[in-house]
Amino acid sequence: MVDAAGDRRPDADPTGAPRWWGNAALLVTGRPRLVWPLLDADPDPRARLVAAVYRASAHLHRDAGAPVRRHLLALDAARYGDGELAARIDAVPLDGDTEVPFRVEWATGRELDPRLLCTLRGHSDDVRAVATAVVRGRPVAVTGGVDRTVRVWDLAAGRPIGGPLPGQTGRVFTVAAGTRGGRPVAAACDDGTVRMWDLTTREQLDQHLDRTTDYACELATAPDGRPLAVTWADHSTVRVSDPATGQRISGPFPHHVDAVDAAAFTTVDGRPVAVTAGGVHDRSSVGWAWDLALGEPLGEPLGDTAFTGRAVATGTVGGRPVALTTALHAQVRVWDLSADRQLDRPRGTRPTETDMVATALLDGRSVAISAGYRETVELWDLATGEQVGKPLEVQSERVLAAATAVLDDRPVLVTADGPGNVRVWDLATGEKVGELPKDQAGTVRAVTTGALDGRPIAVTGSSDRSVRVWDLATGRQLSRFEDYCTGGLALVDGHPLAVTGSRDDLRLWDLPTGRPVGGPLTGHTHSVRAVATTVVDGRPVAVTAGNDKTVRLWDLTAREQIGDPLTLHSDWVETVTTGQLGGRPVAVSGSYDGTVRVWDLGTHEQIGTELVFPEGVHGVLMAPDGRLVVRFGYEVACLTARAFL
Repeated sequence: MVDAAGDRRPDADPTGAPRWWGNAALLVTGRPRLVWPLLDADPDPRARLVAAVYRASAHLHRDAGAPVRRHLLALDAARYGDGELAARIDAVPLDGDTEVPFRVEWATGRELDPRLLCTLRGHSDDVRAVATAVVRGRPVAVTGGVDRTVRVWDLAAGRPIGGPLPGQTGRVFTVAAGTRGGRPVAAACDDGTVRMWDLTTREQLDQHLDRTTDYACELATAPDGRPLAVTWADHSTVRVSDPATGQRISGPFPHHVDAVDAAAFTTVDGRPVAVTAGGVHDRSSVGWAWDLALGEPLGEPLGDTAFTGRAVATGTVGGRPVALTTALHAQVRVWDLSADRQLDRPRGTRPTETDMVATALLDGRSVAISAGYRETVELWDLATGEQVGKPLEVQSERVLAAATAVLDDRPVLVTADGPGNVRVWDLATGEKVGELPKDQAGTVRAVTTGALDGRPIAVTGSSDRSVRVWDLATGRQLSRFEDYCTGGLALVDGHPLAVTGSRDDLRLWDLPTGRPVGGPLTGHTHSVRAVATTVVDGRPVAVTAGNDKTVRLWDLTAREQIGDPLTLHSDWVETVTTGQLGGRPVAVSGSYDGTVRVWDLGTHEQIGTELVFPEGVHGVLMAPDGRLVVRFGYEVACLTARAFL
């Protein structure tokens, strides 16, 4: 393989053939069980980056079809900042497969860590305990959780070994692994009993042993066999001590910001290391590996926003020391503790820890607007992913909702924060140009913008169930009514209406007066999470999404549901947006199940196959130029429609 100048590319071998990590088709269409052993076969830094990309979402794509795998690999390459690799992966042709309707342009990568070796996925509820052992010469993990199962995993392959171990009936909060008569065994403790299994035969050895009362997650065994205790003061400062003498071995380690839930010990490069896990609120330092001799962190913190810190264990895979931590969505993650696994990769300055996203046109280009747990709002060029101008100083700890509008021929942003402040910002200058009266009793959680009699308006929804209509130019309240969330604005028979989602129904309101228009539209069996409006064949239509895992279409003129609900999502549908794709009206829905689905509003059919994301999807927006912006976990991805659409 040569480049345009005739020089051999660095991802080719001496014969010019691409190495495994330079072969995008192999990554996309190769059998994962054959690709997996290659991930550690080459020490080249480029190979390690590709291996990290492949591992990042392997638990999702290894058993999926090639279109889903191509999308996830391109997404994770973009999250690692390698646009060239993402483009090569996306260009792999797929014959005879249903196409993914969008391709990745760029994405943020805050939650990525190259030390992640694999994610163990199989529990159906929170994982509360984890331990490691060696069975027939292979490293395994033993996990237990709230789903009342104990499971065994092959750490080298990242796969489960059979189904759950037999006999477990209660929720599992503690597991341990060791030997009994020279054979590897595992024990699990629930609310009343301790059970033990032979890990080689998977047979239960003992039943209904007396529950131990001296177990504490802060006790572990050091590499030299000594029992050590991990303690903390003020819920966060970690110390390691010898429980026999009370003598401090190492610490204090002050990096955690919440209670430490679990700890384990291992050896890295011959040095004793402690791995500590913070609680679910420990957002800034979720997990740490500590050099006990130096009393210093061993590299950057482990984990991401899916980290729960319920349990931690250590072991060895392929001669490398690893840590196992529990995560959200019933997962266990395996981390490489070796220092040489760090990657020097471009990460850019794209948005991090994003909690909401809006889009706008600014100086002729489409921009994304991101905000979250910080006091700034940032603008990003959707075409390049680069930051536009300086962040807006919004003077709020967290922005809960935002929408864009045009005020006096200027693009503006309307933001709502936790204390109930609703402010208006000039996107071109970053200056605050207005603020709505703060008379809501609750937190403002939703904002929609539109026009009424040619005037720009904002509609805000508060936790006190009040929905208010505001004149953005004057800041005057025009009307008020009560419902659970704001949705979209529509023009029905010449009358401007607000469309809102309630507990399990849809309601229409007259914007000038705030009075209800007719009775509720029923159909959803659980809460409505999102509402969007559009026009299909000249008729105003609402698209709703809810906790009943459905997307529904409504004719706002006839005041009735259109057809059957769209039911392909497997979890709550959190977000929905509408737009145009290839000249046809579409709706795009995002769910906690980690998928985005595109629906043809004319045929009520899904377009292409679903887009799969590593975390639950909490926001989707169609930008003015047709790009799709997706918020998954605390990350953002920008996608563009494929040519076949």
